[in-house]
Amino acid sequence: MEALQSIILIGMHILPNVTGSAWMLRNLAGTEIQLARALGLDQIDSTAANRKRECYNVDPVELEVGRRVWWHLASTEWYIISHIRQGSAGLTALGLCVLFQAFHGLADLICSILNR
Repeated sequence: MEALQSIILIGMHILPNVTGSAWMLRNLAGTEIQLARALGLDQIDSTAANRKRECYNVDPVELEVGRRVWWHLASTEWYIISHIRQGSAGLTALGLCVLFQAFHGLADLICSILNR
């Protein structure tokens, strides 16, 4: 997950200032989405994933970070498609199994970390 977050930061903040190359950014965006799918972030709240979590001790903060990373990637992709008319991964809402963020504020997230 940390590697994916690093790639997102590079793609969103460093590459545009260094290269300015749109095709490179689109390639990287597609790679980010494919990596997120490989990590299972597009199915993080599926029935199968929930069953798997029952057997293991899963950190709720890690799940929330996964949801937020996925929704960041999806919303960025949809924004770019709507403004530039170029998509990289063809994301649609169909087939996704990711809840919206559970924590609605930073205070909730901090409290959940401190109460572990």
